[in-house]
Order: sequence, then structure tokens, then C-alpha cells
Amino acid sequence: MDLGALETALGSLLGAEIRNLQRLAGGASRETWAFDAVAGDTVRPLILRRDPPGALRTGMALEAALLASAAGAGVPVPAVVATSDDPAVLGAAFVVMERVDGESVPRRILRDEGLSGARSQLAAQCGEILAAIHRIPLDGLPALDGQDPLRQWRAVLDDLGQPHPAFELGFRWLDAHRPPSRPPALVHGDFRNG
Repeated sequence: MDLGALETALGSLLGAEIRNLQRLAGGASRETWAFDAVAGDTVRPLILRRDPPGALRTGMALEAALLASAAGAGVPVPAVVATSDDPAVLGAAFVVMERVDGESVPRRILRDEGLSGARSQLAAQCGEILAAIHRIPLDGLPALDGQDPLRQWRAVLDDLGQPHPAFELGFRWLDAHRPPSRPPALVHGDFRNG
């Protein structure tokens, strides 16, 4: 889907004129786009996260549902505006959410004098956010896969059909040193800057 087609599809989906659509750097496994949705005098800054066209995975709708559950539990997350796993809508599975301005480049956060006040609070705020995520009641969440994660990742590696000795050793070690079973809890799988 080219830029013009993406603008048209987004505009149709959101019932707004799309302005300033630009692909952002980062988001290694998914495309990230910033844009403004304009309806009359209202300008809404938004983000589109989308699987690369042709990707075989889905799960953006589940991710959006988890974001909504997190918001309901008081976790600071951007509001979800639209989502679908149907590639016919925007060329691939996607989620559109509010755009929150800020800085995510670690080098800037660590060195920019204008962010010195933020640095003194960042670690504590991150801990509070992670704790809030872990406290989200599971009964209000969309059905999550309760499979053994070690078996899941083992199957992913096997499906690649290529040798990966470091992962093989890691999987064997993990299998031999499993921690005691605990009640399930929601965790953030990629909590970091950037």
C-alpha cells in the first residue's frame, strides 16, 4: 500500500482528512506512522502501528484490547482509536492510537539538560507503571494464551528450520531449571525506551 492509498484508507476509516502522514524510525518489527486526523476545526494527533504488509502474524486487536484493559486499571497508555487484524482494511493488521508527545531516545534522555528533572523521576515512574500492569485483574482481560511459553518459543524456533545453538542451549537450561509454578499475571513483554 503506497502512501496515498494509506492516507485514503486511514481517512475513510477515521472519517477525517489525513495530514502530515510520516513513517517514524524505530518499531523494528512493525511500521510506526505519525499523522493528524482533521475533522472540521478538530485536529487529532495519532499514531498508526501496523504489521509490515504480507506479515503472517496478527494480534493487533488483542494488543489494543490489552491497552484498553490497562487504561481501565489506571496504567498510563494512549487511547486506542481503531484496530483490526483484517489486512483488507489498511493492508495489514494495525492499531491506531492517540499520539503522546515526548522523548524516547535513551541518549537524549540521559544527556539532555532539559530532561534532568525527568531523569530523577524516571526509574520510580517506570517501577510504578510495571507494578500497575502486574496488578491488572486477569478476569477482565481478553482470553490470553495459557500455553507453556518455553514450549511456544521452542515451536517457533523449530518452525524456522535452521540451527540456533545458543537458543538450543538456553532452552535446555530453562527446561532443566524451571522455577516453581506461580499464579498467572500480566507482564509487559518489551518494557524499554526506544
